[in-house]
Amino acid sequence: MNHFAIQTNLFADQYIQSHPNLGPYSTVHKWVPTNAGEMKKFFRLLLVMGVVKKPTVALYWSTDALFQTPLFGAVMPWNRFLLLLKFFHINDNRNAPNPDDINRDRLYKIRPLLDELFEKFQSVYTPGPSVVVDESLLLWKGRLVFRQYLPLKTARFGIKIFCMCEDSGYMYRFRVYTGKQDPTSAIDTALPTECAELSVSEKIVAYLMLPLLDQGSTVWMDNWYTSCRLYHYLHHHKTNACGTIRSNRIPPEVKNAKLGPGQVSAFRSGPLLCLKYHDKRDVHMLTTQHNEILVPAKKGRGRPSLTSSSTLKPMCIDEYNCNMGGVDKQEQMLHPYSIARKTMKWYKKLSLQLIHTALLNSYILYQKCGGCSSFLTFQHDVAAAFLFGDADVSFDTADKSEALTRLTERHFPDKLKPTESWSKPQARCRVCSKHGVRHDVTTFCSSCPSKPGLCSVPCFQRWHTQMRYWD
Repeated sequence: MNHFAIQTNLFADQYIQSHPNLGPYSTVHKWVPTNAGEMKKFFRLLLVMGVVKKPTVALYWSTDALFQTPLFGAVMPWNRFLLLLKFFHINDNRNAPNPDDINRDRLYKIRPLLDELFEKFQSVYTPGPSVVVDESLLLWKGRLVFRQYLPLKTARFGIKIFCMCEDSGYMYRFRVYTGKQDPTSAIDTALPTECAELSVSEKIVAYLMLPLLDQGSTVWMDNWYTSCRLYHYLHHHKTNACGTIRSNRIPPEVKNAKLGPGQVSAFRSGPLLCLKYHDKRDVHMLTTQHNEILVPAKKGRGRPSLTSSSTLKPMCIDEYNCNMGGVDKQEQMLHPYSIARKTMKWYKKLSLQLIHTALLNSYILYQKCGGCSSFLTFQHDVAAAFLFGDADVSFDTADKSEALTRLTERHFPDKLKPTESWSKPQARCRVCSKHGVRHDVTTFCSSCPSKPGLCSVPCFQRWHTQMRYWD
């Protein structure tokens, strides 16, 4: 957060100096330097926006009774949030490469964040024996030199990210695709010399699998990556592989086989097994860890097959269907609560997506340590911890709940009513006590969970409008 605050302040100063003729009513004139604590609140508001969906950002600060969400106005003014969003920056523009240089780093804007997350994802956790290599697509329809078109993806247009994930959805390694002609994205320098003859798609798998080679892992991939040459390389490094393969990469003995429903044709060459299976259509597989054995097919959705032979299928296809969904699972968990909003700058949206991925990785590790809450609850707790908690003040779950209640709901003062054993009821003012002053009062708030005693003026207002009411 300190890095974000420093770079945001630096970019704001650069922007103000380069725009001396700003209009008299420009909100930029209201800019004041930010700090790490305010940046935490900024990001946690983004986390809340991922859960509470509204069509425009302005509606989060709306005072209309139909759309009002008082939390946002209590945490940060609307104009301040806009300024932080406008000047949010990660790297110093003064050291940015020349845009006309073909050898420039196209990810310079977010390079510190990329490098930090890339190292942290690998240092805090080692995935299990089964991993998946696949691509993810972040929606982006604006002008961008490395924007991709993938018609089979939901977004279709966007920024492609090569991912290596565990079956739990944990992203272990990744690489943002920046174009075929970008020299800085070349991974040849990180690969051993024996990978020099591999194709582009094969080098992606070899690069992502570098830390897990020679450890007996199994990698699953689709037909864009699969090839005999790559599988020989992985087998040489004691790594199993399995995936679909394109028909133009398989032996003619398998490709030209005429099969009926449920029939299999297989061809083995050393450790490689190439297999063709026909159910509703031909499926081509390449594997180094399976044989031709058939297993009962799991009952799926949809209309059942008309042939009894199709109740059996090759084991490699059955296990491929069970293990190939690591990247898809990650996208399914992120999408409902995504914090990546539509922006004019691609690097802001990509950086928010990566930060949200880091939060998901933290949640997966939390689950592996015995946590049982949902990702929605986890995201809520993280946002609440930074919105209502400070480094110098300890808050438990009840305090966070009360802080949310006292700042967002409608409250009215009430009088303590006498009882048989308490003829003159009084309560100690919560705000005055925080300042070291004892003040017994007869008014309290009946809507707050702890029913705190409060002075009518001014403590009742401070308690319900200020997050740090003790300052």
